[in-house]
Amino acid sequence: MKPARFHHAGYVTASIAGSIEEYIKATGLTWDGRIIHDRLQMVSVAFLGSRDEESGLVELVEPAGPRSPVNRFLAAGGGLHHICLEVADLAAHIESCCAAGCTLVRVPLSAVAFEGRKIAWITTPSGQLIELLQGAVKS
Repeated sequence: MKPARFHHAGYVTASIAGSIEEYIKATGLTWDGRIIHDRLQMVSVAFLGSRDEESGLVELVEPAGPRSPVNRFLAAGGGLHHICLEVADLAAHIESCCAAGCTLVRVPLSAVAFEGRKIAWITTPSGQLIELLQGAVKS
């Protein structure tokens, strides 16, 4: 199996609009001004990055409604929520993770923030949350 590539770290915040400037100032990263609503994930997200396209991103995650899965995390204080790894073969990576004792907590779904590429969510045996992102198709 090909190694995974770090894609982003996700931070839960009560308001992207209310916290984006703080993150920009604290990190020196840039924002393209887009806030993406993902109705399947029940969140809105924004990404901060650098000029180096190979560098990982920072994702700000805002709950989108009372049923959002990140509401409970936000109520506990928010902050660093997950890391995301981009993988060449999502199904094979999930299988490998589960064989290593991880638990699949959200089956693969298309993600609007990633042009429809699928994401899945796993937890490690110690309970850490990891998002897995299907790698982009090389043309």
